[in-house]
Amino acid sequence: MTDLFRQYCKDESGGTAIEYGLVVMILLAALISIVGTGGSVYDMYQKLTAIVTAMS
Repeated sequence: MTDLFRQYCKDESGGTAIEYGLVVMILLAALISIVGTGGSVYDMYQKLTAIVTAMS
């Protein structure tokens, strides 16, 4: 039983799928928060453009 648990802990297959799922969840949360506050994607684009321009 202990060997099975150790093997399970060392198994990293499927890790990439979980990471991609987390990234998608974060992007969806950001999009929902923008839309939920009455903002638009264009407003978000304008803000991001201003930030990038200020950093340049």
